Amino acid sequence: MKKNIFRYLAYSFVAAAALTLGSCSSEDKYDVEGNPDNLIYFKAGETNTNVYTAIVQHTPVGDYSNLNIKIPVFVQRTVSNNTMVTVALDNTLVEGYNKQNGTDYPVLPDNAIEILKTTVTLGTDAYTSTDSIEARLVEAQLPSLTEPEYLTAFRIVDVNGSGKASEDRGVIYVKVQTGTDFIHVNSNDEVKGTINHTPIGPLGNVGIDMPAYVNQAAKVGVTATIAVDNSLVLAYNAEHGTNYPEAPSGVLNIENASVTIAAGETTSSTNFKASIPDDKKAQLTNPQYIIPLRISAKRTDGTTVDKAGVIYLIVNTQVVYMKEGARSSELLGSEIPTSEMSNWTSDKDEIGSILNSGDWNGWEDGSYVIDMKEVKNVTGLRFYPLYASYNPSVVMAVSLSEDGSNWTECGETSSMARESRWFSYVLYGPIPARYIKLDFTTDIWGRYHFGIETVRVYAQ
Repeated sequence: MKKNIFRYLAYSFVAAAALTLGSCSSEDKYDVEGNPDNLIYFKAGETNTNVYTAIVQHTPVGDYSNLNIKIPVFVQRTVSNNTMVTVALDNTLVEGYNKQNGTDYPVLPDNAIEILKTTVTLGTDAYTSTDSIEARLVEAQLPSLTEPEYLTAFRIVDVNGSGKASEDRGVIYVKVQTGTDFIHVNSNDEVKGTINHTPIGPLGNVGIDMPAYVNQAAKVGVTATIAVDNSLVLAYNAEHGTNYPEAPSGVLNIENASVTIAAGETTSSTNFKASIPDDKKAQLTNPQYIIPLRISAKRTDGTTVDKAGVIYLIVNTQVVYMKEGARSSELLGSEIPTSEMSNWTSDKDEIGSILNSGDWNGWEDGSYVIDMKEVKNVTGLRFYPLYASYNPSVVMAVSLSEDGSNWTECGETSSMARESRWFSYVLYGPIPARYIKLDFTTDIWGRYHFGIETVRVYAQ
């Protein structure tokens, strides 16, 4: 197979020129609601509906909130004089929000939130207020917030000057979520890892090696301890719609079960440490497992902390034959001479087309099966793409078979190591095979797909 890349390059320059000449851009501006009035509004919040979320944590050492809102107001067109915009709580909006969104949030008590700054200024020739509406939850009221979630709303109630408050975007909703989890290791208390089962044994580090933390500085020193608790598996699966099985008993080795968070600190001075030892990894044959680690804790006065938290260790497993990104120096065995390869056959094209580099012959993108005529312990391959000087990318999948019917899929990759324009596909260990199936695509500049010029096979 031979192709003239220079003809394709000429076509590409013509196409690019036509695209440039035919392109234009313009920036259309629309008002907030398609309304001709000069509307004053808040920019969209987390879910594009001006909803902001606050977290309240009920802990044994205090109640904490992360809500500290500072939000400017905006106007569609600059105002001709300084305009004062005032905001107030309006929880009559909660009922309408629930109906519109199919929710049932209770109203946050008025005394649980305060607007520290209710009025801001839109200056002349400005699209944004020079200051911001400010609000926070009242610390003294946090212990009384016992429902899982609340909703409150405040809206623009007065515009003194130019412009008009937007009915939809002149409102901010604050959703308050409460929880009792106390001690964490990360934001969602989940730690994920993968074990790769390879021909040379299972590989991959799975476990935790991280400190515990609390959301705010601890008022009293706390010592936390972890232990496996498989009674939590069913509840986790029900809540998350998963079907994780329990890991085999004793597969997790807990090296450091206890850490201490000193008074005035947010993070423990040492780390929780737990891992799956190499000699236990082979027991994990399912695609996924979950190992819940319940956290128990005591204060420095000896009293017990209720509901201190849970860490979920999620383990993924997979069978892997290919060593992703490995270099040619990691290929086991030796390269099979081309004199021997010349006796092989292919189901589609002449084997001789992929034996010699530099002659611009080869195989076009596609799927090919090579018959090596006898079983060999294959350890990997190397590829030289057509038009290698143009730095093509290569996506390669390799499958191996002893009989041509039962195949071992070694994996597809687009991140093979590239050395002097050769790509290396390296296996962890030798796999007996007579037949090699290659499925590949090449790509130059996202436009041209030519193929492979040369193939080399390694065996042990």
